[in-house]
Amino acid sequence: MRKRPHGNKSGDSASDPLKPIAIEDIPPHDLTEYLDLFKTIDRDSSGGIETVELVYAFNSMGVDASPGDMHRLIQGMDESGDGNVDFREFAGCLHAVTIER
Repeated sequence: MRKRPHGNKSGDSASDPLKPIAIEDIPPHDLTEYLDLFKTIDRDSSGGIETVELVYAFNSMGVDASPGDMHRLIQGMDESGDGNVDFREFAGCLHAVTIER
């Protein structure tokens, strides 16, 4: 995943395929699926996905994920710059990637 500067929300999705989609623009059915996945990854129920949780999620699926790679992935999704990914950031990025397929 390409790293964006924190808080960068300018441009349209055609020029930036990883630009998050506003949560209000995501269909309810998709939001429900994203929330289920988010809750599964957010093992400590803190409301944010941290690097260690993402490493665990990928490793549990049989993907060898290093903490460094997962940290960079989180940085790419972390619009607020707080070091973790909240549901709004997660859903927006996941939907952007899903509709680009």
